[in-house]
Amino acid sequence: MGATTVNRRGTGEIVKAIVARVTALTLPSDPPVDPPVPAFQRVGLFDSERLTEAFKYLLVSEQRVCVVVPLHEEFSSVANHLKLISTRMLPVMILCSDRVLGDRTAALWGSDTEIGAQALMELVLPEVTGVLLPAPNKVLCEPVSDSILVVMDTEKALPGRVAVGLEVKCTGGSIEATLGKGPVF
Repeated sequence: MGATTVNRRGTGEIVKAIVARVTALTLPSDPPVDPPVPAFQRVGLFDSERLTEAFKYLLVSEQRVCVVVPLHEEFSSVANHLKLISTRMLPVMILCSDRVLGDRTAALWGSDTEIGAQALMELVLPEVTGVLLPAPNKVLCEPVSDSILVVMDTEKALPGRVAVGLEVKCTGGSIEATLGKGPVF
């Protein structure tokens, strides 16, 4: 059996880096305010098996909420007769939500008093794009798509919570396995 070398960071380290960056964001203000206002009043990390719980999290009382959900990790592999190299691609959904009771349009696009979910996503986008974790075992994060989601509390039927889902993919690191001198079947 050949040797295996792991040159990658764990999924937990990647999503915690995203959560830390999102948590550190502040709302833009002109003129600047001291202390700065956090962009999100609550940031949560959920796995894809708990999506129902994640959406309930969006219904909490805080105005601006962000939910980070790592999706299914994928691998691409290249093999020759001596070595197998597998690299990771981890998609992550970042749900940015704002709430304006009774006004979904303002919750999405903002108003004179609220930033809106779309503008929150625009704050997150440059913060997570590029090098997410440095070398060694560098992880890059790149945007894939965004989509608008209307979040409804069916028990209360209060319109006004909207989320913009930003999907990013995190790549980097590899697992290298030495295959030996025999043929690969």
